Amino acid sequence: MAGATVVQLYVRVNAKGGVTRPAQQLAGFCRLQAEPGDSHRVAFDLAASQLGHTNAARAFAVEPARVDFFLGFDSDDRRVEGSFDLVGDPRELTAAQRAFLSETVTEHA
Repeated sequence: MAGATVVQLYVRVNAKGGVTRPAQQLAGFCRLQAEPGDSHRVAFDLAASQLGHTNAARAFAVEPARVDFFLGFDSDDRRVEGSFDLVGDPRELTAAQRAFLSETVTEHA
């Protein structure tokens, strides 16, 4: 039957240096409308600035870390899981440089 669903992207940034980060945080979502037999492909464009935190110096910064991610239809659904390494030098960001949710691209597969 026809219907709608929401695909959600969650991340966990495994920060070093004793900084406590959330167990998971919503990084993006995409609402899909589908007809019977439809198949969709969803791509999330995750910005490094979404992975920052307030550091010990009280500045918002993006630092190297292992990032776990999962995709599903809610926060307990882990249909697709993986991880990647965020590399490079630590970088402090201004409020204007921060991003909160990723851009999404959808297409019929």
